[in-house]
Amino acid sequence: MIDEVVLKTSSGEGGHGAILFRREKYIPKGGPSGGDGGKGGAVYLKAGGSASGLDRYRYQQLFLAESGGDGERQNKTGRNGEDLILSVPPGTEAVFHFDDERLESRRVDLVEEGATVLIARGGRGGRGNKRFATATNQYPLLGEIGEKGRKVSIRLRLMLLADVGVVGKPNVGKSSLLQAASRATPRVAPYPFTTIEPELAIVDNGAHRFLLAEVPGLVPGAHEGVGLGDKFLRHAERAEILVHLLDGSSVDIESDYQAVQAEIRAYGRTVANKRQIIVVNKIDLVEVQTQRRALEKIVRGFGEGIFISAYTGEGVPELMETLATALGARAIIPPRKKRAAMRVIELPARRPKLQPEVWRDGQTGIHIRWTPLERLVARADLEDNQVVAQVKLELRRIGLERTLQELGIRHGEKLSIGEQVMEWR
Repeated sequence: MIDEVVLKTSSGEGGHGAILFRREKYIPKGGPSGGDGGKGGAVYLKAGGSASGLDRYRYQQLFLAESGGDGERQNKTGRNGEDLILSVPPGTEAVFHFDDERLESRRVDLVEEGATVLIARGGRGGRGNKRFATATNQYPLLGEIGEKGRKVSIRLRLMLLADVGVVGKPNVGKSSLLQAASRATPRVAPYPFTTIEPELAIVDNGAHRFLLAEVPGLVPGAHEGVGLGDKFLRHAERAEILVHLLDGSSVDIESDYQAVQAEIRAYGRTVANKRQIIVVNKIDLVEVQTQRRALEKIVRGFGEGIFISAYTGEGVPELMETLATALGARAIIPPRKKRAAMRVIELPARRPKLQPEVWRDGQTGIHIRWTPLERLVARADLEDNQVVAQVKLELRRIGLERTLQELGIRHGEKLSIGEQVMEWR
């Protein structure tokens, strides 16, 4: 089961506004009829049922929403791009980083089934030339390109939504306990590190239901990543209770206990402060039965102690009852009710548009940097005098013509608007 992955995604680009004119019988040179571009698809992250963790993202980490369609004749708006919905298991933590934008990374926990995050809205469609028609400009030759999509990197980390986390050293019987407590069928074998990823089991007796998560065997240095221990411990962060399982046949059960507790404390308070129930396994073995009293005395020094045999099932029902009681309302099966309305969490909007930047360069003339204006002239034929005249009208409308005059713009001088260059005339 993959429980951590980084995805690259982008919302769809807006469609381009059309530069078109009516061409009908008896109307050889009609007015503008270019429609607006459609908006690009948005990107959502949604918590939905999944039994395979983040495995669906094993081979694909790049996802792009659909771009909007270009504007069409007769003032028809291009079709909108289809939204992209990325599903993740409930319990996933998502950290978002917005590429090329001066926004801090944001973190969201997708705990509830159906919780949805709007990561990035699609780019707006560009305006068609019909939008630029005025009483003084009845033959507009300008149309906007669509707004670019928003690029976002997403780091996904799955932290299982278990009610009870089962921890312990390798080969103490954690997988066998899950098997005895439910219908789960984890891999079980008599050697350390049989379990290399967290396993889950549902305990359901009709009145109570809760989820057990087996945290694979912890070894010294686990909190620093030895044996992937830090990733394993992460899955215990949301558990209400920890079951610390001990091997009753160990030659030094107290040392085993202290070793695991040391890793839990070193990992952090989120796990260390949880209530723990100490469970001694393998009481079906003769050597454990003979030293039962000594073991009980040792375990009393650790806290709550329960003795079981995951192999025969002895003591397992009593342990499950103890856990159900400790979980309280969290373990009670609620009456069926309608699903709550989907709640959409929206991340920060794209940063506000900056003011136009206008400056003179002694060698290359005057430059303007402003995205709305750049979108407008991106496809313009700036060799056409009519187009240049219409660009000048737009510059006057938004107040930049005066700025250019203050910079001393001269006839025949180069004016750069983004990547486009025109001759001032």
